[in-house]
Amino acid sequence: NGAHTEEHANLSKKKEIINKLKELSENAGEDIQNEVQKLIDEYNAVGHVPYKDKDKIYEAYHDVLDKLYKDLHISIAKRRLDNFKNNLQNVAKNGGEALDNERSRLMRRYEGLKQEINTYENNLGFLNVSSKKGNTLIEEMNRKVEKLKDDLKLVKEKIKAIDAKNKENE
Repeated sequence: NGAHTEEHANLSKKKEIINKLKELSENAGEDIQNEVQKLIDEYNAVGHVPYKDKDKIYEAYHDVLDKLYKDLHISIAKRRLDNFKNNLQNVAKNGGEALDNERSRLMRRYEGLKQEINTYENNLGFLNVSSKKGNTLIEEMNRKVEKLKDDLKLVKEKIKAIDAKNKENE
């Protein structure tokens, strides 16, 4: 059957790409990031694999990528942004409305995060540190604020990526 033959060919291609990624991870240098991105794009362009192999190939792919990103000291935020940009390619194919919807969703998230940060920072002003528990609470709130600021930065980058994609499509 033609579909099965194509899926098995896709499986072979994906295994080949995973092997190339493994080789890159063993020879990890500074200049391999572009090569990794090319292989990721190539992997994403390959079609479906046989259903029974889907989870195994997915796991192998992400295990290799996780190791590579760890070796290259690439942050989780950068990885999320890269994944988002890859997904933008697919969203853009579905038309501008999908991009606009995603941008609106991100803008709402951005405003919500800003409001949450302001609330935490405002509440921090009311706390006084007279006990060890109070100090622990302040430290925890500061960690939350930092995480929210990181999330805010990521959302802002995603919005910029959508804007760039929209400009590209004009």
